[in-house]
Amino acid sequence: MRIWIACFFILFAIAQLFDWMKQLSLPLPIYILGGLFLAIGSNSNKSIFGKVIDDLLAGAGYPGDRSGSDSGDRFLDETKS
Repeated sequence: MRIWIACFFILFAIAQLFDWMKQLSLPLPIYILGGLFLAIGSNSNKSIFGKVIDDLLAGAGYPGDRSGSDSGDRFLDETKS
């Protein structure tokens, strides 16, 4: 019985949220900026900026810092040994 009551309240909340979202209207520049951020976020691993963001999130420091875990010079590291 508790599961039925919980499902009822969850579905009721979702329906109320949907009704509230239908009445919400945003200006066009907000939609454009949202689309831009989604495009950058979904393609971040395919560009040079994705490497910079991954390095920063991995704790490698700033992009010119070679003291991080992945220096980007794998070829040079392999030829030294």
